[in-house]
Parts: sequence; structure tokens; C-alpha cells
Amino acid sequence: MPQNRTDTGKFVKGVSGNPGGRPKTPEPFKELVASKSVPALERVIDIMENPDSKPGDVFMCAKLILEYANGKPKESMALSHELMGDFRLVMGDGTDTEA
Repeated sequence: MPQNRTDTGKFVKGVSGNPGGRPKTPEPFKELVASKSVPALERVIDIMENPDSKPGDVFMCAKLILEYANGKPKESMALSHELMGDFRLVMGDGTDTEA
């Protein structure tokens, strides 16, 4: 039995189940992806701007560009509960304090 597990097979509290961490991405893979990213983006733009493209394909291309231009928006929800029974639901990151 591995040292990070109990006799019943459960992880020992406070001991990592993956002590080596995530494996590093190989440099040749990173270089290949980097070399193909601009041509891939150009192809996505070509599909999006082609008047003969299907509307669903245009939408998916536009969505892809919007999602990765500034990073995908975080999906989060903050909940708070007042002791007097009031309940407030905040959608988003909770930084907007408008009531």
C-alpha cells in the first residue's frame, strides 16, 4: 500500500495524493502549439467572416474569439444570509454592492 494511503485505501490527512505534482508540458509540444496558434486564429477569422459559412459556425468562431481574447469569465455566485431572515443572492463575483 502506498505511504500516502491508510490500510483501508483512503488518503492520509495532510499527505498529498500527487507529491510530484502535474507533469511539465514538453517544450516541443509548447513550440508546436505556439507555431500553429496564429494560423489557427486566422482560419477561425476566415470562417467567421465568410458569407457562405453557416450561422452556427460563425457564432462558434465569434464565441471562441470572445472567450479567449480576455480569458473566459469566471462563473461564480456569492451568497449571504442575514440573521433576521433576510436572504440576498448576488450573481457574479460579488464586488457590485448595489442593493
